[in-house]
Amino acid sequence: MLAGDFDRKQAIVVGAILAAFLVLSLAWISLPGPDADEALFVAVWYRHSPMAMYIDDIQVGHSKIVTMVGSYNGALKGWVWSLFFAAGRSVYTMRVPAVLLAAVTLALFYCWARRVYLRRTAAVALLLAAVDPTYIVSSRIDYGPVVLQRLLLMAGIMAGTSWALGLAPPARRWSRLAASGFFFGLALWDKATFGWCLLALAATLLILFPGQVRQRLRPASIAVFVFFLCLGSLPLLLYNARTATRGTREVTNLESFDAATWNLKRDNFRLTLNGYYLYGSMGGESIDRGEAATVHDTGQRLLDALGWFAPERGTWLPWALAAAAVVGAAAVWRRQRAVLFPLVLSLLHWIAVSLTRGAGGPHHFTLIYPFPHLGIAVAGVWLWEESSRLPRAITFVARRGLALALAAVVLTELAYDARQLSAFRQIRGPGIWSDAIYDIARYLKAQRPDLVVNMDWGFGNPLLFLTDDQVRQNEFYEKIAFEPPENQAAQVEELVPLLSQPNTLFLTHTDAFLCFPATKKVFEQALTKAGKRARVVRRFYQGTGEAVAQLVRVE
Repeated sequence: MLAGDFDRKQAIVVGAILAAFLVLSLAWISLPGPDADEALFVAVWYRHSPMAMYIDDIQVGHSKIVTMVGSYNGALKGWVWSLFFAAGRSVYTMRVPAVLLAAVTLALFYCWARRVYLRRTAAVALLLAAVDPTYIVSSRIDYGPVVLQRLLLMAGIMAGTSWALGLAPPARRWSRLAASGFFFGLALWDKATFGWCLLALAATLLILFPGQVRQRLRPASIAVFVFFLCLGSLPLLLYNARTATRGTREVTNLESFDAATWNLKRDNFRLTLNGYYLYGSMGGESIDRGEAATVHDTGQRLLDALGWFAPERGTWLPWALAAAAVVGAAAVWRRQRAVLFPLVLSLLHWIAVSLTRGAGGPHHFTLIYPFPHLGIAVAGVWLWEESSRLPRAITFVARRGLALALAAVVLTELAYDARQLSAFRQIRGPGIWSDAIYDIARYLKAQRPDLVVNMDWGFGNPLLFLTDDQVRQNEFYEKIAFEPPENQAAQVEELVPLLSQPNTLFLTHTDAFLCFPATKKVFEQALTKAGKRARVVRRFYQGTGEAVAQLVRVE
């Protein structure tokens, strides 16, 4: 009877935490506007369009099946989302499924942590992850993408744990190992950066549990795992086999060791952990500076009241993680290696990210979520249990202190969740995140120009999706942004004929929000060479009242 009551309590607690995650993630879900990377996967749907930037496919009968949408991005998300798009294509069917799959990841994570650790540990870890603003925003706006990566990582670890610990019936044990390899393979196909997770997981197991790994690494088990790993990642492997010296290999270089690069990565890492990176980049800094008009309604008042508790520069999660690392060091002395597993796994993943050239954004560092949260929970609960060895008065104080520390970390996370939602409501996303992209799509569908020339990054994929490929686009900025400056003369020559095309509009961000300022210089030089002038026909605004984008016609 008591066990049943405890199970019901656990179900209520877990249900409440997941419900909180869904509420915080789905509130005003259309804000901010779709990002170019978030919409990259729609190339699967528009593969016959010149705008569909996919780079590999396979021939099945008379149809081409898209397999890769980038040198290290697979088309898995596009094919999974085809199931959701059967209900219609919109920002809601783009984002709501991502949030729901992120909730499934949290549920799997809880089930796995409850089996491997204590139920209390699993619940604390779930709470820390579910209200983490970085986890919420990166799930809500799957611009990495990261949602399928995290889901497949958790599914693979669950299946691998079931095989390694003999938790499955003997007849099904090998199927668990096969499933683990297949899930990991799918994750590699989804995005080759999943290799960071695989390397970190393998190294962590070898460091902490070398004896157990040697016992289970038999030729048969290695063959089964590798076969299904290759099967899941087959499209990625075929693409790299066909591209010889190019392909994914182009993005697997070691980072340079100059101080500026490492200072930037260090700052990005810190701001990712405390949630301020995404908060600041998606409108929060504009609100902090008082540049947005305040929304006056009950929802906004609740957000403002909760946001009052937010520290100035992010949540206290990094401090909790640092404390967990100290406790982990003590656990080594007590030979409690399981306490170290999530901490070492997270650390090795972050090292792998940092050593890769060009990596280091929040969508890279958070691929290993929610294991950092588990590291905090495991260390905290282990310290809670170990405090029972102390005198009763000290135990009482220590446990109350731990509970208050956990409450404080969670409160700062919730406060930043409120501030992030407030930013979405008031700013509606700045720059490339602005919901102005909706207005741009509506205007272009109504005007029906013969061609829209995108002179800056951030418009192509969202407009392809929001206009349902009804507007012909030219991503001319790519010829400028990714070429050396000495090629500008040739770029000007190539742009001049486009200036004379009838019913053509040029789309760019305003000066304050340009991603590639060189595009403005090339455009002005082309106008001078052609003897023409440009007229702004429409500006589009964000919540601060600033013009964020503009459409230009050449006269």
